[in-house]
Amino acid sequence: MALVRLEWPFLPPAGLRGNARVHHQAKAKLMATFKESAFFRIKKQNPDPMDKVLVRYIGYCCAPLPDRDNLAIGMKGALDAFTEYGVIKDDSSNYVLDISTKIIRVPHRKEQGMVMEVEEATLPTIASHYVASLMSTVGAFLGIEGDWTTNLSTYETMFKSIAEQMELDVKKADQDDHGG
Repeated sequence: MALVRLEWPFLPPAGLRGNARVHHQAKAKLMATFKESAFFRIKKQNPDPMDKVLVRYIGYCCAPLPDRDNLAIGMKGALDAFTEYGVIKDDSSNYVLDISTKIIRVPHRKEQGMVMEVEEATLPTIASHYVASLMSTVGAFLGIEGDWTTNLSTYETMFKSIAEQMELDVKKADQDDHGG
């Protein structure tokens, strides 16, 4: 299972987010710089190519909290860097199966930052991805602040093992169908 984790000590520049009112030349320069920073981080890890992936954005922010969709738009250059480096063939929905965004409030500006995870899609990683997304949504609905989902890793592990068993069952059924 392949996972590439990129970290920045800041959120994507405001000029790249969805509601930014920036001149197109200034935005292009910001995009190129941000994409280059992602490319550099990818290059340091030198990951193998992946077929289908799941993308997770985790923003750590004090206040005001950015909109989830604007945060994801601001990360477009980083995702493009994965295609340019050859980690993923294309960033279309044929290869990027899902993008989830989570924003965690932190008490101090010095704790702000951005994490991008690109993980190869398998049944276990898909299960884990959706459990984490579900927990994040429940936390937002209940008004629970912070990264509380890390305390619920038992559920994630349980779903992962169920998915691993499903994967084994599918392989076995496929072998049975083909006389193997």
